Amino acid sequence: MSFRLKTILGVATIEAVLLTLLVWSGLRFIEHSAEQEFTQRAQATARAFAVTTKNALIASDLASLQSFVQEAMRYPGVLYARVRNAEGHELASAGAPAMLAQPFNADTHFADTTDGVFDTVGAISEAGMFFGQVELGLSAQALQALESEARHSGIGLALLEMVLVALFSLALGVYLTRQLHNITTGSQRLANGELGYQIPVQGHDELAETARSFNLMSARVREAYAELAERETHWRRILENIQDGILILDHAGHITECSPAAATLFACPAGQLRGIGVSQLFSATSWNTVRAMLEAPDPAQTSTLCETEGQRLDGSCFPLEIHLTPLDGDQDSVLMVVRDISARIAAEADLRLRNRIIEDSSNGVVIADATRPDQPILYVNRAFTRITGYSAAEVLGRNCRFLQGPNTEHAALDALRRALREYSDVQVILRNYAKDGREFWNELSISPIRNGRGEVTHFVALQNDISERIEAQRQLVARENYLRG
Repeated sequence: MSFRLKTILGVATIEAVLLTLLVWSGLRFIEHSAEQEFTQRAQATARAFAVTTKNALIASDLASLQSFVQEAMRYPGVLYARVRNAEGHELASAGAPAMLAQPFNADTHFADTTDGVFDTVGAISEAGMFFGQVELGLSAQALQALESEARHSGIGLALLEMVLVALFSLALGVYLTRQLHNITTGSQRLANGELGYQIPVQGHDELAETARSFNLMSARVREAYAELAERETHWRRILENIQDGILILDHAGHITECSPAAATLFACPAGQLRGIGVSQLFSATSWNTVRAMLEAPDPAQTSTLCETEGQRLDGSCFPLEIHLTPLDGDQDSVLMVVRDISARIAAEADLRLRNRIIEDSSNGVVIADATRPDQPILYVNRAFTRITGYSAAEVLGRNCRFLQGPNTEHAALDALRRALREYSDVQVILRNYAKDGREFWNELSISPIRNGRGEVTHFVALQNDISERIEAQRQLVARENYLRG
C-alpha cells in the first residue's frame, strides 16, 4: 500500500471519525434543544390556555369556553383543544373528531410522542382549589420530519465528505485535515461553554459548508441560551419583587433558597435564612401542624394551604398563611409560599366590630341599593325591626315607601324624593306606619354613599322613633294654651 494511499485512508479515517462525532453531537444537541423548546412551548401554551379559560370555567360559562377552544385552534400547530371540569367531564372541545375520541394521555417528554401528536395538559386552579384542566394536542410531525431531515443531511454530508477525501490527493487531504482541525477546535470550545464561537471558513467545498453550518449552529445555540438566560432573569426579577415570601425546603426541612420578600417578612437577611431549619420560623405550637403537613402530605392534593403562626428570629410572632407545593412531584423538595395576614385579620376584626356597632345601634339603620331601580333594601338592623315591627325577611328587596300612609306629610316626601334624585343628604320628620298599623313619628336622615370613582352606589338611612317627644311637645303646647286661656 502506497504512502499516499495510507495518507488518504488515514485522513479519510480521521475525517470520518471526527466528522461523524461532530455531526452526531451537533444533531443530538439540535434535536434535544428543538424537542426541549417544543415541549416548553407546548406546556406554556397549555398554561396560557388554562389561564384564559379559568374565569369562564369557574363561572360555568360554556359559551365562552367553546369560544376559547375554537380560538385555540387558530394557534400554530394545535390539532385539538378540550376543557374538562374537576370531575373529568368534557365542557368544550374543538378539533379532529378522531383525535378527540381517543383516550387522553399527557406526554411529558417529546420522546413520549408515538402518534405524531404531542398531548399536553394545563391545570386550572384558584387559591389552591382544582377546578379542571385544559387538554391540547400539538402536531409533532413537522419537528420529527425536521429531525429526520437533519439526520439524513448530516449522514449524507459525512458520507460525501469521506468520498471526497478518498478521491483527492495527499495535499488536499492535508488541507482537509487543517479544516477538520478548525471544526474540532470549534466543537471543543463550544462544548467548554464558548457559545457562539465561530471558526474560520476557507473555500467553498463541503467542509467549508460544514464549517458554516457549525458556525450557524453555534450562533443559534448562543441565541437559544441567551433567550433562556433572559427568561430566567425575567422570572427571577418577578420572584424577587413578589410580595409573598418564597422558601424552598430540602428533604430535611432546611431552607435552600429564599426570596427577598421572605427575608423581609422574617426580619432576617437572606444569607442567614439559607441553611437553617424551617422550624425556627414557627412557634412551638404551630410547628406541629406544619410538620405534619410536611411529613404526611395529602396525596390527593397537589398543594396545601393553611393559616398558622409565624415567628421571626427575634422571637416576635405574627399570623401567617402558608402554601406548600412539592416541586415537580418530588416530596423531598417543597416550595413554601408564606404571607403575613396581620392586616387581613385586623381588617376582619375591624369589620366585625363595625357590623356589631351597626347591628346594636339604638337607631334603625337601612341600607338601599342606589344602582338598581326603585332602590331596594339590602340591610336593616335590629332597631329597625323593633321600631317598625317588620322582620328583615319581610323588607329586603322592597322600597321604604311601604312605611308611608294616608297621613304622611307630603312636604317631607317631596324633600326626600328631591334629595334622592340629586344624591344629596336630607333630614326630615314624618309620620310612618308600623306593621300593626300604629302611627309613629320618624326622624329620618338619608345620606348617599359613593365608591372610589365618585359614583353613588348606596343610600344609608338612620331612623329614630320620636313619637314620645312629639306627644310631649303637643301636651306642652296644649297646657300652655290652657294656662294662657
